[in-house]
Amino acid sequence: MRQLKLYRHGRLLLAKCARRLPRRLQLDESGAVMVEFGIVALPFFTLVFAIMQLALVFATDQLLSTAVSDAARMIRTGQAASAGWGLSQFNTQVCSETFYLISNCSDSSTGIQTFVTTSATFASVAISPPVNASTGKYNASPSYSPAANTGSQIVVVSTYYEYPTLFSSLGLSIADQANGTRLLGAVAAFRTEPF
Repeated sequence: MRQLKLYRHGRLLLAKCARRLPRRLQLDESGAVMVEFGIVALPFFTLVFAIMQLALVFATDQLLSTAVSDAARMIRTGQAASAGWGLSQFNTQVCSETFYLISNCSDSSTGIQTFVTTSATFASVAISPPVNASTGKYNASPSYSPAANTGSQIVVVSTYYEYPTLFSSLGLSIADQANGTRLLGAVAAFRTEPF
């Protein structure tokens, strides 16, 4: 008889717990924050890293433009001609103003690519990126025209850099080259002073 009472009591207790369990689970919120964070964390950090990379690209592009403008002023005023500048000296001047945001700056195959040419008139200046977007290879080798070291010439300075993109998942890639880089460019066209 005692076993029967224990059996009935156990069944009643089990039934009572079975009825209370869904209510207890509905009211129990321990661990909910972790689950919600796990759901939101991946898109959040993806967006944060994409914003940081985009900010670095814009900052590097602005620094490159400023550095090319400052180095082109040396050509414009004749200081580059009097110092006997060539392509490597021009690139060194540009690299010194980029605050290490451009990696491999001195390496002409992976760093900045500079083209300094002259033109007969400003109307005939044609500027196009020297990179084949489908292959990611430069169409022309860097050049520094000796004619740019004479006075009263129209000079076109164009400098390009393939910025390595680090974060390209979930469709947030800013790469525009076949090799996964973003092409940054800066151009200055001017008439040199009569030196």
